[in-house]
Amino acid sequence: MAWRTVVSVLAGVTVASMVAAAEQKIKKEDVPAAVLAAVTARYPKAELKQLEQEPSEDGKGIVYEVQVDDAGRITDVIVSPAGKILVEELTIARAELPEAVAKGLQASKYGKATVSKVERITEAGQAEPRYELLVESAGQNHELIFDHAGVLKEDEKKDKDEDAEDGARRGKK
Repeated sequence: MAWRTVVSVLAGVTVASMVAAAEQKIKKEDVPAAVLAAVTARYPKAELKQLEQEPSEDGKGIVYEVQVDDAGRITDVIVSPAGKILVEELTIARAELPEAVAKGLQASKYGKATVSKVERITEAGQAEPRYELLVESAGQNHELIFDHAGVLKEDEKKDKDEDAEDGARRGKK
């Protein structure tokens, strides 16, 4: 019985360490100058709200996530250490969704779901943005990804704890 407890504790510590290593809040002075230069060039009047360092998608390096407030518009900007803007995640109102995406949501099984968050995701090298929506339907949260034409590309079930943690991390309630 004792070995099961040890294994459970070690597994919990490992998972907690992996989550902590995934995203780390950092100070402005710890961000490479190229990252800050890229963000301030793109958003010259914006206030830097939050700075994080996290593993890159390929797991071979790190990227920086800079949250900016540009006249009340919140954008999370993912930047390479060399200062290349990789992704911009602009929080928008549901009413700002393109008509095709709004129609795609309405036609999906989540058409009557409560939408709690909408982001327009623009990636370097991609001609069109995609749209990420956090919805609640039948007591379950889902993260939906729509392409610019309104086609539902991904549907990921989310834990309520995960959503609360993400909202707190991004400065949202």
